[in-house]
Amino acid sequence: MADTNIEILSIFKHYFKFGHKAPVAACKIREVEGDGKISDRTAPNWYKRFKEGDLSLETMPRSGRHSVVNVKNLKQKVEMNPTISTQKLSEELGPSKDTIC
Repeated sequence: MADTNIEILSIFKHYFKFGHKAPVAACKIREVEGDGKISDRTAPNWYKRFKEGDLSLETMPRSGRHSVVNVKNLKQKVEMNPTISTQKLSEELGPSKDTIC
């Protein structure tokens, strides 16, 4: 089974080139790869990009604020001490406790 988004999108692009409709392609991929690999809502967005000539498989940057939390450090601290409070994490890592939540 395909494990990465790039592999799934590569399969999806293959169906596009064969002329399959987006929902059909997404359904076929889910039959083989399992649910959650590509949604019916995502499929038309990728087909639109392909139709516009953008056949790259790189995802577009998302709008909105970037994360101010170093997720790797946060995960490491929580794994080392699962009972650590968000207040303590906030003090050690910088962002507010609400951001860490």
